[in-house]
Amino acid sequence: MAAIVDRLIHIMDEHKLGAEDIERIEITPHAIGLNRMWQENMLETEEDFGFHGPYLVACAVHRITPVDYQNPEVRENPKIREFMKKVTMLPYHHPDFGPSMLEDRITRVMRVTVWAKGASFTETSRYIEWSWRPAEVRASDDDLVNKFNEIVTGLLPAQKLKKATDTLLALEQVKNVNELTELLVP
Repeated sequence: MAAIVDRLIHIMDEHKLGAEDIERIEITPHAIGLNRMWQENMLETEEDFGFHGPYLVACAVHRITPVDYQNPEVRENPKIREFMKKVTMLPYHHPDFGPSMLEDRITRVMRVTVWAKGASFTETSRYIEWSWRPAEVRASDDDLVNKFNEIVTGLLPAQKLKKATDTLLALEQVKNVNELTELLVP
């Protein structure tokens, strides 16, 4: 869903769209995102909120920081709940999808379309599945550092952020995991 949210925010920024401008959104996630838990769960547990496509999209549209998605005020926010009704998740039906998958088995395709202000805006994202792929296609240290900084900036003081980043990049040298956990507490 991160690729979807990234492309959605890009569309909103590029076309100067606010939540109130958006009539509807169609997203085409990675195939696992079409599993019922991403669309039909009852939003009762913390896990439900973390794996619910329309909820995650509604939070992104309202510019809620991802670390706040689990806050009770956000989970119960009527604007978020109402906006979720504007989000539809669809399977990917692009004619090049199948052939491109056969050619490139490590890249996945996602798409988001936003209808707003009498127009539609579509972005497609090709992304690499880093987690279980060979080293040549995994995220670089810079990619990982940037993602980590994006998530924790504003939560950790700058000096802790730098030290935590350095520690994570040299994790195999950490003798006591408590050293790392202390750095991750604001």
